[in-house]
Amino acid sequence: MRILRRIVLLVFAMAIAAGCASKTLDIGVGEDEALLFKVEKEGAPVSYLLGTMHMGNSAELPADVSAAMQQTDILMLESNLNPTMMDLVALMPLMTGSSPLREKIGSDMFASLTAHVAETVQSAGKSNMPGEDYVNKLRPWAALSFVLYAVPDNYSMFLSVDYVLNYYAEEFQMRTVSLETVAETNSYFYNLPEERATELLKYSIEHYEENAAIAQKMAVYYKERKIKEFVALALSDTSVSVGNPESDKFWEGWTNDIINKRNDNWMPKIEAQLHADSTLIAVGALHLYGKKGLISRLRNKGYTVTAVLCGTAACE
Repeated sequence: MRILRRIVLLVFAMAIAAGCASKTLDIGVGEDEALLFKVEKEGAPVSYLLGTMHMGNSAELPADVSAAMQQTDILMLESNLNPTMMDLVALMPLMTGSSPLREKIGSDMFASLTAHVAETVQSAGKSNMPGEDYVNKLRPWAALSFVLYAVPDNYSMFLSVDYVLNYYAEEFQMRTVSLETVAETNSYFYNLPEERATELLKYSIEHYEENAAIAQKMAVYYKERKIKEFVALALSDTSVSVGNPESDKFWEGWTNDIINKRNDNWMPKIEAQLHADSTLIAVGALHLYGKKGLISRLRNKGYTVTAVLCGTAACE
């Protein structure tokens, strides 16, 4: 389905799988090479806004991001990357269902999914591999977490800028706050209709390698700060439509909600945080740009938002 690949690709452009109802985003002059922005307003401490991608291949931060982190007191992320046991326990009943997943997606896709589950668990450094019985009990939305992140070789979502920032914040005892709870972030998935979650799961399994290759190209654009190319590829419609307008209409609305509505929900929290402390705010890159992006929203609230530009070598 035409829009499904765009959703998969946007996993890497945002902190969770997402999309955008518009197929283009307006990027301001001087912002097409910037992922980091200085945020200033009279009476408020200097803060920074950073666009992230949900995978990486280095445990080191770019120099400009590291400098911004050293100049701020608080790290603000989209969601809590260190969920408590209570957070996880609350999700468990929502993750499993009564009907076998194998029957919903077929034996071949189920075998591929089980292999991806093992790879994901191994990349996270875990030794307890879930068996087929566990995977077979997963609801489609829960299984999505293992294949929606079509990560190419030598990359990991645990080396994304978000995770690396979180690691450093822990090491240096920097306070971290979240824009959403774990439940709020996951609600976009566990509230998906079963039919829609299943079709996205099937698509993600079938096109995993193809999507991983495109994601690797996106990762290169991200590292090189080629923002226009990065955004264009993230919003591209390159898959073949199977003629299901009902599905396309649903995903267009859903993806619009989880960019624009989330930005709506975040702005009061961001403003309160910017007023209180010098903060490094790190969110998925596609939340930043466009008329409804966080950069425009902050400027409309009277903040001066300035791109922090640097040569590629200085940003490595």
